[in-house]
Amino acid sequence: MLSHYLHVFASDDKLHGVFVLILADLIFGVLAAFKTHTFVLKRLSDVLHDDVLGKVLPWFGLYAFGLANASAIGVGDVTIDFGTIADGAFIAVIAALTASIYGSLRDLGVNLPGAHIDQP
Repeated sequence: MLSHYLHVFASDDKLHGVFVLILADLIFGVLAAFKTHTFVLKRLSDVLHDDVLGKVLPWFGLYAFGLANASAIGVGDVTIDFGTIADGAFIAVIAALTASIYGSLRDLGVNLPGAHIDQP
């Protein structure tokens, strides 16, 4: 059953887009690290940990649970739709990756809208 969910997830265009963003984040992050003289080889493995295990895997869990429970689950007066929660997780993954890419591009000197905003 898990293999079915993995197959459906792997063929989802959303996942393909996320992996493109992960690759872009990796490339721009490495370029920015070289430019700022902060490149550390270990950070490459951190990308796998942070992006794949920290973002994609939890999203997959919600995605699979949403597939397993195609209809909403009622708990008392509350209805939980894990498909909708998985969609929200997808948006959070996209936002986090986009913010990371944005930061790397800013470090590379690319003038982007909102670049004047100070980061803590």
